[in-house]
Formats: sequence, structure tokens, C-alpha cells
Amino acid sequence: MTIRASERSEDMTLYLIDGNAYIHRAYHAIKNLTTSKGESVNAVYGFTRMLLKILKEHNPDYLAVCMDYPAPTFRHKEFSEYKLNRKETDLELKNQFPFIKEIISALNITIYEKEGFEADDLIATISQKAENNGLEVVIVTGDKDALQLVNKNIKVLNEPKNILYDKEEVIKGWDIMPDNITDFLALAGDSSDNIPGVPGIGEKTAIKLIKQCGNIENIIKNCSQIDGKLGLLVKKHSESAILSKRLATLVKDIPINIDFEKLKPQSPDNSRLLNILKRLEFYSLIKLLVKEGTSAREIKYETILTEEELKKLAGYLNTKNEFSFNFALTTDKLVVGLAISAKKEEGFYIPIGHRTLTSCNQLPIEIVKNYLKSFFENSGIVKITHNLKSQIEVLEKLNIFVSDKYFDTSIASYVLNPSQKNNSSEDVFIEQLGIVLRNPGEKEKNTFKDNVENIEIDEAKNIFCESSDFIMQSKQVLEEKLAGKKLLPLFWDIEMPLVNILYMMEKSGILMDEEYFKKLSLEFSDKLKEYEKVIYSLAGEEFKINSPKQLAYILFDKLGLNPVRKTKTGYSTDEEVLLTLAQTNELPKVLLNYREISKLKSTFVDALIEKINPETKRLHTSFNQTVTLTGRLSSSEPNLQNIPVKTELGKGIRRGFITDKKFIFASFDYSQIDLRVLAHVTKDITLCNAFRQGEDIHTATAAEVFGLKKEEITKEMRNRAKGINFGIVYGQQAYGLSQQLDISPREAQTYIDQYFEKYKGVKKWISETIAKAKETGFVSTLLGRIRYLPEIKSQNQQIRGFAERTAVNTPIQGTSADIIKVAMIKIYEKLKKQNLLDKCKMLLQVHDDLLFEITEGLLQQYLPVIKSEMENAVKLDIPVIVDAKVGKNWADLKELKN
Repeated sequence: MTIRASERSEDMTLYLIDGNAYIHRAYHAIKNLTTSKGESVNAVYGFTRMLLKILKEHNPDYLAVCMDYPAPTFRHKEFSEYKLNRKETDLELKNQFPFIKEIISALNITIYEKEGFEADDLIATISQKAENNGLEVVIVTGDKDALQLVNKNIKVLNEPKNILYDKEEVIKGWDIMPDNITDFLALAGDSSDNIPGVPGIGEKTAIKLIKQCGNIENIIKNCSQIDGKLGLLVKKHSESAILSKRLATLVKDIPINIDFEKLKPQSPDNSRLLNILKRLEFYSLIKLLVKEGTSAREIKYETILTEEELKKLAGYLNTKNEFSFNFALTTDKLVVGLAISAKKEEGFYIPIGHRTLTSCNQLPIEIVKNYLKSFFENSGIVKITHNLKSQIEVLEKLNIFVSDKYFDTSIASYVLNPSQKNNSSEDVFIEQLGIVLRNPGEKEKNTFKDNVENIEIDEAKNIFCESSDFIMQSKQVLEEKLAGKKLLPLFWDIEMPLVNILYMMEKSGILMDEEYFKKLSLEFSDKLKEYEKVIYSLAGEEFKINSPKQLAYILFDKLGLNPVRKTKTGYSTDEEVLLTLAQTNELPKVLLNYREISKLKSTFVDALIEKINPETKRLHTSFNQTVTLTGRLSSSEPNLQNIPVKTELGKGIRRGFITDKKFIFASFDYSQIDLRVLAHVTKDITLCNAFRQGEDIHTATAAEVFGLKKEEITKEMRNRAKGINFGIVYGQQAYGLSQQLDISPREAQTYIDQYFEKYKGVKKWISETIAKAKETGFVSTLLGRIRYLPEIKSQNQQIRGFAERTAVNTPIQGTSADIIKVAMIKIYEKLKKQNLLDKCKMLLQVHDDLLFEITEGLLQQYLPVIKSEMENAVKLDIPVIVDAKVGKNWADLKELKN
């Protein structure tokens, strides 16, 4: 299509994007970007970001993407070695091309590709046609071949370097005219495309010859006048030079019809675009790309401003089987309003704490609370929300205690796919409904984030009712998906009951001896000063101990120690390096001790003091249900699951965790639960018999592997067997085991082979589990928890190997995690039934260990009860054993014998 003169504008510009060039660049520039299912999406993401940047920052009048056609071109036919040195495209990259094309298409951007030609040729042809139609052209590529096209109307944009090549910029960068780029390649060749050029002539010489004689034809014609060997080289390889120029010259007359009208940017196909972006989990891009039109429905949400309206709402909700809710809160969790929905596209907003000109009609909080209690505490109604644990806290402040029937959309999303990177409400809406929440108005954006109470009631109504509405809709979709994957029992019977238990644990907190911690901090400071003196003495001078650069100078330049490993910034001084150096020198040993105390002081002692609640004098951690991939709980703000326990210094920190008066700590720890689960799922006779007979499993394994009697097993042999046992559970290979046990990989492989020879059931189960994971794409625990592992089919051996180890590890660790969750629920229900929750408090869950604070008078009565509930939480084919310890602080717990 030709553009009529009346339609032209001097500044109308066509942007032509070299698709393949940028796809390859993104693939190599962005590392380790995968979906939750393990699919590589780095090239798709990088290319899409670049495309959006062009659209946003350059606002092109016309736009198209040119791609290579996946078949040999005319250049391959003319020169069989063309691009022969390029390795075959990685499968991880090949798999991304369909996604990229789908995104381009969904953005309603035209893609050009033609058999027998490269993207560069299409760019050259379209540029020529555009120029003939009076358009300016900007070619977006990092490929130097395109520079040959530069003239007064055609420019080349190297987007990553932010360089726009016009004629002057080409001369500045290459010291030759754009017309001579093909002559330059004819002489110097191009290794990336395997264009031969003239052997012996490099870039500088090529430029010199071009400036002296002009194009390649003139250079060949006048080769006899070129001094020395250079002229002879040109004459000898003149055919190669001419061929190279032909190969490098872009085709400007491909028979192709261009309808420039169709190259004008159009609105994207939002529905299609949303689906592909959801599929790729590009949620940050969704928020940029997908307009709120996907959720722009003219729905009239209602505001409740009178007691009569509130009474009517309460009556209505009490007739429903379920409703969703969402609080509007200040940054310090004061209630501003509450949105409620009982069906799709419905919403009621109760303003409570707004401070705006229109907030005078709000009902008193006491009246609101009374009506809220009627339906929130109705045990026949399912309450639906997102991040339930935080909502329970808000409700409790209103003296409202939610019944046990509730549905948390964040946990439902996590149970469906624990590998999902984000379970925020926005992400769940996008994933499950294909809807993006509307944004606050422009004036309210900053206010909304930090000062919700200053938002006008009508604006807040629309925002929070929409969120509540979407929570309700998401619940329907999520519940259906959970049922389809047989995950409802896991969700309803384990994850949902656990929410309130975790809230109670967080609320209880754990008592800290603040004075002890402050004293410990001073002691650590004194020890650090002592170590500093020793370090300076051994180094022969003072320096910044925490400066890697200065430390490297002392160790390797001044003391002459052999560097173990080099990084981009110099020689490494990390822990692994210091451990190696410590074998032959005293200074690294002292440095390791210094670092240990420094880390303990900053990460644990001082940081924990800062976290002590000034009112309760206790630490109140947060337990996370939707973080780990195996189903285990995690702890944060602060993390109380990683308080050191093995070293004396670590125990010194735990000693500062104490009980209230008349209470005592009781710790209940599953004994080797992972190995017992392994025995159960593998049905290995030797392993099962060892547990049934009450043997020390590590000694039993050592006897099997080393072919000795149990009484002949040394402590070192037992430790090696322990490493093998847990290494098998964690899917460890010979190299990893060798590093752990400080032995050679060959010796480690021998141990593994001997283990599998004795435990044939374990070997068979591992093989079958990996095979099934490759077939189905996922693994599951005994209680049905799923983890997807699509990377188990990866062509990359390292990625595939990790997935295979994960396939072995997850069913074991995940089942152990499920078992302790079931135990927590059973114990809590028993204590609640007997009204003992305030006398027997569950405080912490640390991996396979539960820590309680129990009234001393109830200790003997409830130790066996808790122990029994844990041991019988989930029935295995072999005995489950729990070890109990008691004490007045967390470090000095004494084991109780049966």
C-alpha cells in the first residue's frame, strides 16, 4: 500500500525491530528466569520489556517486527559454510519463540518473515519501501550489518546502548561511511556469520584500505598499487572478498507487499494478551499492559451509612452460605472500613474510620461491631478472604472471634501450586479471573498507599468492594481447581485449621531475658575487640577486617598465602576460602572465629533485642504458610527457626529465651522423621526392620554399608552413615556427599553404591519416583500435596539433575511437614476442648520440633498426651518416635526418658 501525499507527515516514523537479534540478546543477558513450573522465559521477558519500552518511549507512528525464517537462506545456498560456526540454538531458547510471536501478535504488531531470507533482508526491503513513501525509518537492532542502510532518512537504534546511529554517528564509531560497511565486512569478515573476508586483514587494516581506495571493487582493481604483502593478499583472496560482500549486503527488493496502514500501532487484544502473560507468570507486565478495561464493569456497589441499612445487611448475610470480606486498614492496622460480598458483582462497604469531608455519616464503631458479630461468628457461614491470619488479628481487636469455617484465597492458590512466586491478591485475581484491580484515582494514589483514612468514602467503596467481589469470585474458581486435583482434603483439613493455630502462636510469642541479651551483646563486643588485637598482631598492621579488598591484600600480598579462588572484584576471602587457608595459617582461623561472633552479635543478639515487644517483653515472630516449596512452615520478622543450636555460642543465644513464672518449656522432637517416612514409602525390608527393632538407624546403616557387626562401628563410621542416610533423602549425588564428608567423590560413590546394594527398596523407589515425575510433571506427598517439576524434562543436565533430586526429596520432606501440621492441629483441638490453651501454649515450630510453654503443675499430665498425638498424627508402617525435653530456658532442655 502506498501512502498518499496528503497522509504524509515529515516526522512520521516507522520502527522496524530485528526480532532475532533482540531475542538472542535477552536470552543471554537475563539468567535463570523461569516460571513456577521451571520453564525458561528469560528471552520472552527481555524481548517483551524491550518492545514495551519502544512503544512507550518512542511512540512510533508505524511499527513492525522482522524475524528470521527457520530454513536455509539464499546465502547458505551460495556459501555452504555461512553461519556454520554457530552452535545449534538451545532448546530452552527454541521453546520460547512461539510465546514471543504470540505476544507480538496479541499486541497487534505485524510480524514479517519470508522463506529464503533473513530478518535483516526484510528490514532492508521494508526500509526502502518506507523511504520511498516518505517515511523516516528507525531500525532497532544491535547488529552492525544494518548500519549499511543508514542515510538521511534511515537510522539504526542500538537500544541497550542507547545509541542512535545516523551518518555522523557511524563515521564516529567506525571511521567509514555507512555505504562502506559491506566493504569493511568484505575485507575483515564477520566471525559471527562465518563470512570469510580476506585472511590476514583485520578491522584496522580494512578501514585503512577503504579510506585509501574506496569500495572493495576499487581496492581489488588497484591491489597492485597497495604496498607489500597486503596487495598480494587482496589479489589472492579477491574472490573471497567479493563473495563476502555479497553475503554481507542486505537485499532491498524482496517481493513482499507492505500495507503501511496495518503497521500503525493498535490497541492490544487484552484477553489474548492476558492469557499468555498469565501463562508465563509475567505479573509485573500484566499490570503495565492490561488495561483496567478487563475489569471495567459498571457495577454499583453500596455504601452502608445507617443502622437500618446495617441491620438489613446483617440479616441478608445470615441467610447466605458464604461471604467474602476485605478490611481497609491504616499502616498501623486501624480499621477504616470493611467491604463484604455474598455473590458475584456485589459489594457493600461499611465506612468506619474515614477522616474526610464526606465521613460525617459513619456509624459508631460499637454499633458496627455488634452487627458484625452476628454473621462473622455464625458457624454455618464460610468466611472468605485473602491472608486470613492478618484479618483474624483485626477482627479480634473488634472483639469478633471468627468460627472455624473460612477460606483463604492466598493459601488455596499456594496449595494448587507451591512454586507460584507470588500469592498476593492482585496476582490471584489475574491468575484465576484474568482481571486487574482498578487503580485509585490520580489524586488519591499517594494518599491511598499510606493514608487510607483520607480517601473519600465513595472512592474507597469502589476499590475495596471490587477487591472483595474478586475474592468471592476467586474462591469459586480455586475451590473447583482444588477439587479437580484432589487437594480439598489437604486444604480443608490441614491448611485452613492451621491458620488460627499459627495466629495463636504468634500472639503468644516467646519470653526474652532482655538483660541477659544486652549482657551477651557486650560480651560479644569484648570478644570481637580481643580478636581484633590478635588479627592485627598476626597481620602486622591494622586494617578494615570486614573489607574484602584490604583482607585480600593482607592474606595474599603481604603474607603470601596462595589464593584459592578469584572473583570479578579480586581474590575471594569467603568462608570456604578461609577454611582452606586455615589448614596452614593461624590468621584465617582467627578470622573465622571473628566472623562467627560478629554474625551472631548482629544477626541474632542485637537484632533480637530490637524485636522485643516493649509491652509483652516477648518476641512475636510471623509463621508463613505459603513460602516454602515442600509445605514446611517458615518463620520471619524475626526468623526463630534458624537460632543456632549446635555450637556453644549458639546455645548461649538460646539460653536467653525463658519461660514465665510457674511455666516450663517442653520440647517435642520427631526422631529421624524423614528417614522413617523414607522407610514407609519405599517399603525397604532392611530399613523398615531396623526401625521396627528400635535400632540406631545410622549405626545399622554403617553396619550394612561397611559390612561389619554393629558393635564394630566407630563414631566416624556412624557419622559417615548419617551423612549417607540424609544424603539419600536429599537426593544428594557423589560430589555433594564427598564435600559433606570431606572424602573423594570416588569414595562417596562407593558408599552410595554399597548403600543401594543393601537397601534395594530405596533404590527402586527413587528410580520409580523420578520416572513418574518425568511422566506426570509433578510429585506428591502421602497426604496429596503437589509440587510441579517440569524442569525434570530439561535438556540442560544441571537443571534436570536438580529436578530429579527434588523429585526424591519433596515427597519425603513434604510428608514430614504434613505430619507435624496434622499433629499441631490435633494437639490444639484437644487443648481447646479441655480449655487449656492458656496453660499449655504452643510457641514455636522449628522443622521437626514443637516447643510448648506449660504450667509446671500440668507437665506430667500433658507430656504423654502431646507425645502420643504427635506419634499417632499420621499412621506409618513403622513406629514414629518423639523425644521430649523440658527446661526453664531453650538451651538447657533435659531429655525425659520413657
